[in-house]
Amino acid sequence: MATGDIGAVLDTLEFDTATGQSPHMVRVSGDVYACAYSGFGSDGFLTTFTVDSTGAIGNSVIDTLEFDTSNSFNPKIRNISGDVYAIVYDATGSFTKIVTVDIDSSGNIGAAVIDSFSTAGGGTSLPSRLASVSGDVYACAHTNPGNDGEIFTVDIDSAGNIGAAAIDTLAFDTRGQTADLINISGTTYAVAYKGPTGGDLLTFSIAANGTISGALDTLNFDSEAVYTRILNVSGDVYVIAYRGPGGDGFAKTMTIAADGSIGAVIDTLEFETVNCDFPDTVNVSQDVFAVVYMGTNFTTGIAKSFTVGSTGAFSVVLGRLEFESTTFGTYPTAIVVSGTDILCAVYEGPSQDGFAKTFTVEVALVPTVSTQAPTDIAATTATGNGTIAALGAAAVTEHGHVWATTVDPNTSDSKTTLGAGSLGPFTSSITGLTEGTKYFVRAYATNSEGTSFGEGVSWVSGASWSVLEWGDLAVIQNRLHYVGRNGQEYTIQGIVV
Repeated sequence: MATGDIGAVLDTLEFDTATGQSPHMVRVSGDVYACAYSGFGSDGFLTTFTVDSTGAIGNSVIDTLEFDTSNSFNPKIRNISGDVYAIVYDATGSFTKIVTVDIDSSGNIGAAVIDSFSTAGGGTSLPSRLASVSGDVYACAHTNPGNDGEIFTVDIDSAGNIGAAAIDTLAFDTRGQTADLINISGTTYAVAYKGPTGGDLLTFSIAANGTISGALDTLNFDSEAVYTRILNVSGDVYVIAYRGPGGDGFAKTMTIAADGSIGAVIDTLEFETVNCDFPDTVNVSQDVFAVVYMGTNFTTGIAKSFTVGSTGAFSVVLGRLEFESTTFGTYPTAIVVSGTDILCAVYEGPSQDGFAKTFTVEVALVPTVSTQAPTDIAATTATGNGTIAALGAAAVTEHGHVWATTVDPNTSDSKTTLGAGSLGPFTSSITGLTEGTKYFVRAYATNSEGTSFGEGVSWVSGASWSVLEWGDLAVIQNRLHYVGRNGQEYTIQGIVV
């Protein structure tokens, strides 16, 4: 399988045979996972089950708790400390509610809710995931009674006790639906949401004590956007995936600096051109991302994959899997099974029941590296150029360039050793050359899974005009030459036509 390929469904669990709407998962410990969802009668339910490193799901749930006996829509669960977890959701009576529960490492759930908290919300408050601020302080985005987009902070201690009232609130826009919240750096946060004029991104500050201060910067990234999900790519590069114009699926990248300054859109990928409802996006590993969403007419559940480079550039869609083809409900979510390239997607399936399915999204184990043409070509020296595009499954422990007078040089030939590497371009000093000799060079990078090489590039020492890379065509002595992937030149034989 190539990077981004999505394999067939590995295993399935029907975790609720009555109702399993808008489920959301979190890892508890080892192979144990917890899933919060809207169950029978739209009540709030929590269940636990196992998913191992091969994608095998336990044959039955471990434990279940009904955490709210009234309507509990769009719940999201996160760990607070040890066995304590918090669930935030859209509750009966236009409230955003938070409850805390106990889940031990074996998946056993405490018999009752530890504590609860409510704050007034809009008709559908659609709260975001809880974001950690500092110590016991957490932040959430939702819609307030005026249907404005609002951030609030709240205290949740390690025992699960929740403060009686919000610490602070900030109404950040006159409309702020399906918001997603992320910490950028220190006290700087960003919220991506459906705003009054389309898809909006706003940065603001939250102090360690929970005090919120106003907008730092804003960006309108699309004329229409809903169900936004924002994730970090690398450094100050971020990606937002969402349902955009025409109901299609889009992802866009931009920079957000530590001070909250937002750059313009870097790149755009339309990953679905027919219908994309309720997308949820995860970073599988390194530069590989996957999105799960509802396809056409509440029928199909789709997973797709793509890469996002460290500069914000997208690949094309690399993999696609239709993991449900009968009935598919709102707000599916996915989680990467710990230490693997396996996704577990949870969703409302046939008969409105709750389902979990696993499948593999292929990621590169060894680094991905490319070779660029050498520069500063002199009689006995040159500068090698290369780029590490992906680290693979482990950190890069060695990288550099290899060169020889034969094609496909490797690490047993002349080489540079630059040590541990990171994403991005690098250079090497190539020395000890013989003037007028043709050389072949390749960039390389090594991690614990092995060594990979870039394409071959050739040049003649002392002749800067002689550089030829893969795919180049050149006329030499009245013959057409083509450069192959290994950097070797081939003549192209013509025939009379």
